[in-house]
Amino acid sequence: MSRIDRREFLRTGAQGAAFLTLPVLPSAGERGHRDQALAVAAGVGENDEENPTLFSVVLVTDSHVRLETDDPQNVFPSDRYANDKNRYVVEQINRVNPDLVIHLGDIPHTIPASENHDQAMRNARAIYRNGIKSDLHVVPGNHDIGNKPNAFTSSPIMDERSHEVFLKYWGATYSSFDYEDCHFLLLSTSVLNSGLPLEAEQR
Repeated sequence: MSRIDRREFLRTGAQGAAFLTLPVLPSAGERGHRDQALAVAAGVGENDEENPTLFSVVLVTDSHVRLETDDPQNVFPSDRYANDKNRYVVEQINRVNPDLVIHLGDIPHTIPASENHDQAMRNARAIYRNGIKSDLHVVPGNHDIGNKPNAFTSSPIMDERSHEVFLKYWGATYSSFDYEDCHFLLLSTSVLNSGLPLEAEQR
């Protein structure tokens, strides 16, 4: 059986539903069975020769990691559990053992203008960079480097210095990489329409 294209797959409504509702399996040892089940649900084929290469990606966003103790930005009682919740997320990601993990930003709860921003970012790195066993890629959100020019934003507008802490702990604010047959582009949206040199470099 030949590989079906995206439109053909979407037309197979029942098969598509089965594809989307398969449970997440808890261990790396079961990933081979899961990948084959996904391919069968998509109507692609039942053996390695007929199946396309499949890989798994976990997307994480808005972690809002805080200071470990006495965070002045804690407002609700649940805020003090934010870091433990993030550690639990990392444990679950490691159980699934995906091929890639991409964090979409807002890693700490603090904003660049906060005096505690560096410490919260350091905590976030300890939880995610040091904790996740899979290949991890990170792009910044407005809590990480500031916001794009907007009169109604609650976080400061990004400037030449506001992304320095992100660079220190995570590296470049934008990047691209290849995995299997896919090319990934990770963009920093905060610089769009900023007029900064970083916007031109990214473009």
